[in-house]
Amino acid sequence: MRVLKLEMNAFGSYRKRQVIDFTELEEESIFLITGPTGAGKTTIFDAICYGLYGKASGSERDQEAFRSHFSSADDYTYVQLTFSLKGKDYKIERSPKQWKKKTRGEGYTEEPASAAFYTQTHDQSWNLEATKINEVNEAIEHLIGLDYEQFKKMIMIPQGEFRKLISENSREREEVLQKIFHTSFYRKITERLKEQSTALKNDIQLLENEIIQEYEKAGLEDHENPTVEDIEAIISNQTKHKKDLEKKRQEIHQELKAQQKRYTEQQQLALYFEEYRERQLEHEKLLSQQDEYQKWVNELQLADRAEKIQPDALLYYERQKEWEEQKKATAKLFTNLEALQVDYKKAKFQYEEEIKREVVREEKKMQWQKYQEVAHQLEDYEKNRMILKQKTRSIQDKSKESEQLHDQIQQLQQKDKLRTELATNIHANTQAMESTQHELTRIRQKEEYLQDLITLKKELDSLDTSLTNEQMLLHRVQLQLEQQTEKVNTVQAQYDQNMAVALADRLIDGEHCPVCGSTHHPMKASNEHQEEYKDAQLEQEMEKLASLEQELKKREHQVTLLTEQLRVKNEFAKQMAMKITEIVLPLSLDSLQTQLKHVQFTIRELLSANTKLEEEREQMIGKQKEVKEELDKLDSLEIHYKETIQQLEQLEEEHREAEKKFFRMEAYLPKDFHSVEAFLHETESIRKQYEQLETIWLDVKAHYETIRVEYEKVNVQYEQASQYESQLYQRFYQQEQLFYSQLKDSGFGNETNFRAALINQPTRERLEKYVEQYEDSLQSVVKRIETLKEWTAGKEEPNLSSLEEQINRLEQQRDEMIRELQFIELKISDLQQNVLKIKELTITSKELSEKYYHVGELAGLAKGENSMRLSFERYVLSTFLDEILLQANIRLSQMTDHRYQLIRSQELAKRGAQSGLDLEVFDHYTGKQRSVKTLSGGEGFKASLSLALGMADIIQAHAGGIQLDMLFIDEGFGTLDERSLEQAISCLKLLQENNRVLGIISHVPRLKEEIRAKLFVESTVDGSNAYFKL
Repeated sequence: MRVLKLEMNAFGSYRKRQVIDFTELEEESIFLITGPTGAGKTTIFDAICYGLYGKASGSERDQEAFRSHFSSADDYTYVQLTFSLKGKDYKIERSPKQWKKKTRGEGYTEEPASAAFYTQTHDQSWNLEATKINEVNEAIEHLIGLDYEQFKKMIMIPQGEFRKLISENSREREEVLQKIFHTSFYRKITERLKEQSTALKNDIQLLENEIIQEYEKAGLEDHENPTVEDIEAIISNQTKHKKDLEKKRQEIHQELKAQQKRYTEQQQLALYFEEYRERQLEHEKLLSQQDEYQKWVNELQLADRAEKIQPDALLYYERQKEWEEQKKATAKLFTNLEALQVDYKKAKFQYEEEIKREVVREEKKMQWQKYQEVAHQLEDYEKNRMILKQKTRSIQDKSKESEQLHDQIQQLQQKDKLRTELATNIHANTQAMESTQHELTRIRQKEEYLQDLITLKKELDSLDTSLTNEQMLLHRVQLQLEQQTEKVNTVQAQYDQNMAVALADRLIDGEHCPVCGSTHHPMKASNEHQEEYKDAQLEQEMEKLASLEQELKKREHQVTLLTEQLRVKNEFAKQMAMKITEIVLPLSLDSLQTQLKHVQFTIRELLSANTKLEEEREQMIGKQKEVKEELDKLDSLEIHYKETIQQLEQLEEEHREAEKKFFRMEAYLPKDFHSVEAFLHETESIRKQYEQLETIWLDVKAHYETIRVEYEKVNVQYEQASQYESQLYQRFYQQEQLFYSQLKDSGFGNETNFRAALINQPTRERLEKYVEQYEDSLQSVVKRIETLKEWTAGKEEPNLSSLEEQINRLEQQRDEMIRELQFIELKISDLQQNVLKIKELTITSKELSEKYYHVGELAGLAKGENSMRLSFERYVLSTFLDEILLQANIRLSQMTDHRYQLIRSQELAKRGAQSGLDLEVFDHYTGKQRSVKTLSGGEGFKASLSLALGMADIIQAHAGGIQLDMLFIDEGFGTLDERSLEQAISCLKLLQENNRVLGIISHVPRLKEEIRAKLFVESTVDGSNAYFKL
């Protein structure tokens, strides 16, 4: 990703619209952002980061503070960022939450934050892709491949955040690498292996439990180690017992069959005897019901005669009902007719009375029309009177308004002098603020130098103390070495003497000496009064001597190293001290701290004075704006004054015309006229009287017509009903004569006997059924009694109790035998199923155990249960980290004269935590490795810079095509000495080979000399300005 253009307005310290075109850099790979403290250098990084992610580059700033304090209510805060990625251009527009003036009315309204994301098409136009903040954020993260936190570690490293790159703990570094290299795949493999391992373990345990349950079902729960053979032995015994029981069951079955046949024959004979007795009783019962049977027959005969005349009876009842209903309807109509006759006479009387009042109604109508004509003229009169009154009031208002405008114009003309005085004072205040700001910048730079000198002085004192200690240790080792050398010489001489004595003891007079060849030995060596030393003692002393010599070299190297460091830092301190004229060499910590306090006091005074000047300036600017706004109204007031005079003259002319017209109309009013309101009220009263008379006439007329029509209608209905009633009575009388004649002919003395003989259909069917059942039952019983007499003739009734006892005993024996056989068969079947199930479960358990052996081992290794406490995902991450460190160490070695090398710690984490991602530094001067936290500020900056560049290289090579074509660094170079700074610059210049752009914020003078391309940030009283200078 490469930033092409940044546009911002009313953002941070920038009030006016700023356009920073990074394409102006052309071939320059490094540019410096320079300017005074507080001018807005870091704000440029904030704007880039806000454009991409909607957040500031540093954690101490939030988007609530993005709006410029220099901006006015009309200034709109926004950021527009254009960048390229993989040959394609993109644009983002963002604006924070801010207040703006209402489009209607006074006051302000809060406008929410907004965002828009565009892509450039082939025709160089912009296509809108997203407008919601969440959608824009997701699109940017997906496009760049980095989230906000990763962006701060990979591309834009804010002030105070640089050292975090190397000081992060193992867990934090793991989260960063996981997101960058997308290693969740390996974590999912580990989780999948764990799930499979757990599932296999649970399955194996379940299978073992099922096998135990199968043995328990087989009745072997008391056996310590049951086997399948034990179950098969039980099956064999049960099978033998089953055969014995089958044989006994067959014998009982044959005997039971013979007894059941005999019992069936005797049982049938006993049933015949029993049935004969029951049939005799049933025959007697039927004979006792003979009278009731005859009653049923008589009822059915009467019902048959009644049914023959029933149609005429029904028609008789129907004619009677029709006549009586019509009789009631006719009586009801007669009652209604009498009531309507009374109402009709009353309505007719009222109607005739209202006809007589027709003359009164006409007179009232003519009176109302006459008054109405006069009222129309009064409306015009009243309208002209109101117009005249309104014109008079308008003339008074315009006169008053013209006087007020004249006074305001005179007051504003007096304020023009005040505006000139305020402009002069603001100019003087601005010059004073710029002078104070310049002095504040100079004093702050002096404060930074003093703070650096104090830090350097403390380091010098520490180095001097360390050098003194090392020199004392060196002197002590030198003394120990001299003493040990003397001791070794003494032991060596004594050892040689001992060897000579041993050789002398083996010399024989007259034989040649193996050393000198002489045969004469006058003075043989002796070991009297001397200590005897052996080879082991000499070797031990020699080892001590060698150890002291090695210690001496180490101490000499350390003294030389500390001396060189002290010399370099002293030289650097002298160079820094030359920048401050008040400092006298040699440096004194108390003097430096005193000067620092004095400088800080001066800064506070300057800040206070600057704040006071700003407050005065704000007050004067506010007053100037008020005066300007008032003076801007002067022209409009003069124009308004002229227009008001013209309007006043026109109103006076209109008033004269309205007055003439009013007087002309007043001459035509009636003589008895008092007021318009009274006349209109009288007109309205006459109108209501007329309308009341007309309403009464219409109501009476309508009521009369309604009553008359209703009366005539009911009268006709009554006459028709009377005629129909007479017709119905004739039909009823004829049917009555016919019905009574048939009753007499059918043998029914009266209508009551006829009604009693009638029966409904269910009763008829029931009686017919009783008669039929009685006749059938009697015939069937007689016939069955005769048959049973033939079958039981000459035979005795049998006794079945003894036969039943024998059969019950045999059936009980048979059932017990069957139940026992079923139990044995079921048990054998269950045991066989147990054997099959155990064999299947054993095979499955063995297969799962073999699989679990491999999967469980892999799951444990992937989880980190190994000697290195390294999970599978962490192993992959450590490989990426090794590649990053390999690239980082190329630059770190160059920047530290091959002294330091970043390495991945191999130490195991405590309390069972995961290992493998902690960083340590290897010091080639001492040959030892130590924590990165022990590095000094400058050393830590170089290590962090190397790690950032190395991480960028590896990410571009591995992380899904992520392009990191730009790197931004905010401060940090101030911790480097001249040599380290030169090495860092040389390393950064190599970035040109990779076509990568680096932006740096720093106050270090050496960087201003070395870096040709600069983005200058100037601070003014109206806000900052930024521009490139190549």
